[in-house]
Amino acid sequence: MYRLMIVEDEPVERQALKLLLELNCKEIEVVSVCENGIEAIDSFYKTRPEIVIMDINLPILNGLDAIREMQKKAVNTKFIVISSYNTFNYAKEALKLGVHDFILKPAKLSVILESINSAIAVLENEISTEKYKNSLIERINSIKPIIESDFVHAITSHKQREELNKILEFMDLKVKSAFSFVVHCEHTRLPLVERVKEQLEKIGIACIGDRLNGIIVFFILSSEELGTKKADEIRRLCCMILSETITGNYNIGFGNITADIDGLKESYNQALKTLSYAQAKGICSLNYSEIDDENIQSEIDIDMFAKEMAVSIVNSDKQKLQNCIDNFSNKLLLFYQTYGISFVRENVYNLLMYIYREVSDKLGSGTLQNEHGIVYERLIAINDMSLMRDFLNSHINKLVMDVNEFKNEQSNNLVSNVVNYIQENFSKNITLAGVAEAFDISPFYLCKLIKKQTGKNFTDILTACRIEKAKEFLLNQNMSVKEVTFEVGFSSQNYFTKVFRKYCGLTPSEYKNNRKT
Repeated sequence: MYRLMIVEDEPVERQALKLLLELNCKEIEVVSVCENGIEAIDSFYKTRPEIVIMDINLPILNGLDAIREMQKKAVNTKFIVISSYNTFNYAKEALKLGVHDFILKPAKLSVILESINSAIAVLENEISTEKYKNSLIERINSIKPIIESDFVHAITSHKQREELNKILEFMDLKVKSAFSFVVHCEHTRLPLVERVKEQLEKIGIACIGDRLNGIIVFFILSSEELGTKKADEIRRLCCMILSETITGNYNIGFGNITADIDGLKESYNQALKTLSYAQAKGICSLNYSEIDDENIQSEIDIDMFAKEMAVSIVNSDKQKLQNCIDNFSNKLLLFYQTYGISFVRENVYNLLMYIYREVSDKLGSGTLQNEHGIVYERLIAINDMSLMRDFLNSHINKLVMDVNEFKNEQSNNLVSNVVNYIQENFSKNITLAGVAEAFDISPFYLCKLIKKQTGKNFTDILTACRIEKAKEFLLNQNMSVKEVTFEVGFSSQNYFTKVFRKYCGLTPSEYKNNRKT
């Protein structure tokens, strides 16, 4: 049902038209009846009718001026002018305003109904068209992230210019200036790419971004030429958005401004180099123009990465280990652009072999089974940087599991040996510190290990062992309570009696006498 307003200064005509329309036109609801232009405008804003029947000759403000004011707020409303003035000037002015129909008084009801039905048909067609447009926009928006992701991958994989231009044309982007920046971070509060895009769109700057090989790649695209000052403002805004969105450590590398798509590939490579340099120097944000390209290492320090990862694996420091893997992968990505997948395979293989060596040196030979043959076979089959990163992560995670299993087994063996040591030396004045020294570990670590493996502390195990031996001596040996006290390692008979009663519910003498009887 469509809302309709009647604006007529003659009371009889106004009410008659309202009654006739309500009786003969079921598709409309008369929501307002007004007698002058000012009242009509006020009611129009409140009721928002889709159809307005308007007289021209109205008091205070004429009908055409009222229509002109209403159209400022509702361009889709259909206006039907009914007037006794048949002058050409009025009709011409009404046509300029785009009124739906111009009817001369006196008008037959059939003519008015025909005009209303015609207006309804136009409204329905517009609604249908609007729905189609909205549906089309929704479909385009639904595939937009896929198209943007394709653009990022096309740039980073050095696709042809024609393919990039097709993507830009589809997204209706005309680029006169652009640059790339890349981000490595641990955690974000909000979806980072969407947050950056949303804020940049507010200042009229297009942004495309996607996650790629453990980093987030952004391309800033402007339809106007970006000067140094404007580019610096955009960089500062990006840094501010990132600092508000990211929790934990992060690094940003900015490439230089370029005027074409081919240059955007170079800007991306510059951003990668800058990110690598920023990570190495512990700098949060850095522009390519601020570094000397020759200062960037031309080789990957495999030994350094292997040692850091091995320490993290042995210490079960998952966060530090993941940071090392990400830094190594980003370094590989930088060189992959220049040297290709063979270079990457060689460095990943060397890294894993170095890690095997470092972990074995720290935990003892035989800790890990060196799977160099299997590793090499799997590496040969990988031709994609993303798959290489997945392989590196999964293989190192397997190393972590193997090391943890080895450490648990070693811990179990150590606790078992400690318990045996206590059972063999219970009669001596042994202490936690003394036993720890005998096994070349710290007292604190030994205490934690015993508690974790047995649920008891060192003193509980030692005391329980002494009491069990005391029970044997009290029953099977012709020994006094005093002799048993010192034989099992206690230095005070009173203390021995107190502890024995706690464990057995009887004093040593009572226990001995009860067993005899």
